[in-house]
Amino acid sequence: METDVKASVIQKEKEWFEKNVLPGFWESVINEVKEALELVERDTPTVLVFSSQKTDAVKGIVSRKGALIDRINLTIKVGRSTQMIKLEEPKTLKLEQILSLVNYLHYLLYVLLRIKKNSARAIQQLEEILRAIAYLLNTEEENNGSCATNLVSQGNNISLQAPFSQSLQSASGGSDLSNSQSPLYVYKKAASDLFTPPLPSNLGLSFSVSKSSVCLHLFRLLGTNPILDSFKFGSNETNNTLHPSQRIDAFSQDPILLAVTAKLSALQKRVNDISYRLKIVSTSFEFGGIP
Repeated sequence: METDVKASVIQKEKEWFEKNVLPGFWESVINEVKEALELVERDTPTVLVFSSQKTDAVKGIVSRKGALIDRINLTIKVGRSTQMIKLEEPKTLKLEQILSLVNYLHYLLYVLLRIKKNSARAIQQLEEILRAIAYLLNTEEENNGSCATNLVSQGNNISLQAPFSQSLQSASGGSDLSNSQSPLYVYKKAASDLFTPPLPSNLGLSFSVSKSSVCLHLFRLLGTNPILDSFKFGSNETNNTLHPSQRIDAFSQDPILLAVTAKLSALQKRVNDISYRLKIVSTSFEFGGIP
C-alpha cells in the first residue's frame, strides 16, 4: 500500500513537471534563440575600433555587418613601412565563425520545434549544440589582451595549433619565429587585391572571432613563392596559405556579439538546471517502481 502511494506521488510530480515547467521552458528557450539569431544576423553595421597594444603596428576601424566585414580603414606600420589600406563594398570578407554560429542557431530552432515533446532527447541535443557553439567561439584571449595563439576555429580553416606541442608565441607587438623552425602554421588570409591599395606580398591579414571580440591578425610572411602565388583559386583569390615570421594581433569587443554570448551563456545555465531537474524526476520515477 505504501509503495502504491509513493508511486502515485512520484507520478503526479512527473506530470506536474511536464505540464507546468517544461512548456514554459521550451517557449522561453525558443524566444531566446530567436533573439540571439536576430542580433547576429542584423544588417546594421557595427563599427569596431582596432589598435594593437604596446605598438602602433595596427590602428583603424572595421565595420561588421552580419557575418561580413564590409568596410576596413586601417593604418599598418611594419618596420619602417607605413601603409593605409581600405576595403569597401561590394568587396567583403566573411567571418566564417559567425556563419557557423548562425547555422548552429537555426539548427537549434529546428531541434526545439521538432522534438521538444521528447524532453530528454531535446535537452540532450540542446546541450550538445550549446557546447559546440561554446567551442566555436571559445578561442581564448591571452592574459595580455591579444587573441589566443592556440586558436582552433571550427569551419574557418584557421589553425594556430602546431604539431609537437609547439606554438607561435605572439605578444601584442608580435614575435619572431626562430630561423631554424619550419613553417608549421597554416592560416587563411584575405586576398591581397581586395584592399586598396593591395597588401604588400610580405604581409597577410586575417580575422577571427573570440567570444565577444573580433580579432584582427596581421602577419609578416617568411617569404613568397612566385610559382605558388601564380596559381588561382577563384576570381579574386590566390594561394592563401601563410607561413608567418611574425604575427601582430589587435582585437575589439563587439557589442552585438557581447549581447549574443551573454544570452547563450545564460541559456546554457538554464539548460543545465532543467536537465538536472529532469534527471531527478526521471530517476525518482524509475526507482519508484513505475514501469
